[in-house]
Amino acid sequence: MPLDALPPLAADQPEDLVDRWLDRNRRVLLFGPSGSGKTTLAQALARALARRDTGERRPVWYLGADPGSPLLGVPGCLSLAHWGEDSWRLVELAALCTLDAARFRLPLVAAVAELASRVGEGVLLVDTPGVVKGVAAAELLAGLVPAAGIDLVLALIPASAAPPLAREPPRSWPSPLSPACGSTSARRLWRPPG
Repeated sequence: MPLDALPPLAADQPEDLVDRWLDRNRRVLLFGPSGSGKTTLAQALARALARRDTGERRPVWYLGADPGSPLLGVPGCLSLAHWGEDSWRLVELAALCTLDAARFRLPLVAAVAELASRVGEGVLLVDTPGVVKGVAAAELLAGLVPAAGIDLVLALIPASAAPPLAREPPRSWPSPLSPACGSTSARRLWRPPG
């Protein structure tokens, strides 16, 4: 589904995102440039999900896939965490021994697949590195979506910017965001087919 076919989403309203898109178990990829608020949004969504789930509580998982700027653990590692009372509880680390997600895409995708395979029921929030341009971004996104079993991609972009990968020339490899038009919005969403 192209990005321009969907309305803008208010990422500063996590309750609305939970009501609209996280009403069931999902695997969500947070995609955007460094500093766009992916990690902050993951924490806000976890808090909103915890407040919404009364009685039977759905597990909320966080997979930190940015080895250069980890929320949890040490640089050079990916982390898997579970939402506790009001914070993340580290479950497992996967060492990459690199901070360069763009250059070492295959080891990153393999580590994400391994950590994601440990998650069962609940919502999984995958916090990606800020690689959003060029071949590296297209290949990384195309690898992360199937590796983590993603069924929803939230692309965080400023209102004045084109959607990630929208201006890239057509490629022979699939990229979930490549069909995007030049439409802009504060936040956009893409769902994988199927």
